[in-house]
Amino acid sequence: MKRDLEVPRYTVAEYQKWEGDWELIQGYPYAMSSAKMTHQTIGANLVTAIHSSLKKNGCKDCKVVYELDWIIDKENVVRPDVVVLCGKINTDFIRIPPDFIVEIFSESTRFKD
Repeated sequence: MKRDLEVPRYTVAEYQKWEGDWELIQGYPYAMSSAKMTHQTIGANLVTAIHSSLKKNGCKDCKVVYELDWIIDKENVVRPDVVVLCGKINTDFIRIPPDFIVEIFSESTRFKD
């Protein structure tokens, strides 16, 4: 009897021991690739524009961050391109749903993103 190849699933605890850049989606690892120039430029422009808008409108509780891991639950860790977090943040990872998320699509990541 022929068996399909089973891909192992992992948890955030295992993911945190890995080297390199990864996302974990429903327990399955996805290797991250380096962003291209256009992607980086769009991201930088968005961070600057959002930060300026928040500052201009007097928002002191919100932060704009670029490519910070969001630990959603024990089987999901993603790295959105740009997020806005409001309130007091005391961790190195995002652990609550961001207030605003921007994902910059590219042909190579469109399916996963």
